[in-house]
Formats: sequence, structure tokens, C-alpha cells
Amino acid sequence: MSTLDRLNLRPQEKRLVIGVGIFVFVLLNYFLVWPRFDDLNTHKSAMVRSRKKLAEYKAEVDKMPAYQLQLAKLEEGNPLVESAEQALLLIRRVQEQAARSGVTLASQRPVPRVNIKTNAFFEEEGLAISFTAGDKELVDFLVTLGGDNSMIRVRDMDLKPDPSRSQLVCNLTLFASYPKASARSTPPPAKVNAPPPAKPAAPPAKPAAR
Repeated sequence: MSTLDRLNLRPQEKRLVIGVGIFVFVLLNYFLVWPRFDDLNTHKSAMVRSRKKLAEYKAEVDKMPAYQLQLAKLEEGNPLVESAEQALLLIRRVQEQAARSGVTLASQRPVPRVNIKTNAFFEEEGLAISFTAGDKELVDFLVTLGGDNSMIRVRDMDLKPDPSRSQLVCNLTLFASYPKASARSTPPPAKVNAPPPAKPAAPPAKPAAR
């Protein structure tokens, strides 16, 4: 005997109960089941994105030995220089490169630090120079600067012929990058001296015997 038969319902009442049950079933599916049909596709898309991101991270991790080797080369070619010595070092190197290329500097002046940008790893030093040179000397000077390990580069260049039109009057603004001390290594944490151990308390004095 079915459940409806046990309720002693009339045929019309049975049809009403079945209709209400079907309606409730459809309503529950509409609010609870059907909205979840796209969850599988959503989770699959999220999984694909996560795997792609994981592959990108793994590729970068695999490049760590190459990055470390490149960093070691940069550190080897750019020794740590104190900020107070960077301007003098830049002037000295530019003078050496100019003498090597047969260029005589007419003037040289440091670029004010307010016009220099730095980042977390490098700080820059600028130098503005002027000189008169021939085409060959100018090219040799620029090539020598570009091959220098101090990362000297030309940011601004102004060229014009001299009155005799046999040489060029050159005004260059040079910048060199130097690694910051904080980017090289982190100082070890300061040691905290432990307080000396407390001395044991003296035992109480014994009362004098009478």
C-alpha cells in the first residue's frame, strides 16, 4: 500500500498532493540546484588560471641561477661605493675615458641631486661635460663610455659645429648607477646582551645562643 493510500485521500486530493509535491520539487531545484550548474565550469576556469600562474612562477624560480649569476657579475663590475665618493669616482672615470679617446674636457659640473632619481637598489650620479672633438674622437669616447663597467650612459646630448666647422662642440649629460649598500646585504641584527644572573640571596642569620 502506498503512502497516499494510507492517508485515505480521495483521487482529487491525491492529484492535488502530487501536484503540490512536484511544484515544491521544481521550486527547490530552481533555487538550490540550477544556480549551481555553472559552478563546475567556474572551478575549472579557476583551476586553469591557477595552473597557468603556477607555471609562470615555476619558470621564474627556474631562472634564479641565471639571475644570481647576473647579479654577481653586476656586483663584480660595480663595487660598493659610498655616496660621498660617487661624484669623484664618476669624474675620475670620465676623465680617464676622455684622455684615452683623445678628448680634452672644457668643463665638467655635477648634476644637482634634486634632478636625480633613485630606486631601492641603485642610486645615480650625474655629470654635465663640454668639449670640442672630431668625429672619430667623439665616437671613440661614446663607445668607451658604453663599454665601461660603471654603467655610465649618456642621457642628454647637444652637438653643433664649431666656427671652423672642422670639429663638433659637444655638451653631454652623463649618469652612472651605483648599487646601494642596503641592496647588497642586510646588516646583522644587533646582539642583545643578557642581564647578569641575579646573585643568590644570603641565608638568614641564626639567632645568638643564650
